[in-house]
Amino acid sequence: MEDGEKQQQIELDGVEVEETASPTAYKLKLFATGGNFLYLGRIIQGNAVLRSEEPQPLAYISYYLPAPLSEQAHRIFVSIWRSGTGYLVPDEERIIAGAEEAREMARAAMRESIKHFRELDKQMEVSPERVALEPA
Repeated sequence: MEDGEKQQQIELDGVEVEETASPTAYKLKLFATGGNFLYLGRIIQGNAVLRSEEPQPLAYISYYLPAPLSEQAHRIFVSIWRSGTGYLVPDEERIIAGAEEAREMARAAMRESIKHFRELDKQMEVSPERVALEPA
């Protein structure tokens, strides 16, 4: 962890999310643990065991402060787990007004991700083979 970085578990929409904050970055990670995403959790755990890796997050949302004096826009980056690949893949970038808006927008994007994965988990309960074979 970098200087001044603080990591904690927070709750968004009834789901625990890993939050990491520092003077230059803000990150949120959603994992399929704790029974929130029962069917997705089984697939992700199985993939991790097969690949001898740590389980992949379902969603990773990040903000990094642009370099001083650069003309780069402030952005949050959204990556989500895709069943077709079994990995996190970049989904979108959202331009925001500035650093003060980063936390609010990252949390809003995470709430959207939670809603998406709740729906996907419900679909897997009904028809796991269809979702597991979904193209990337």
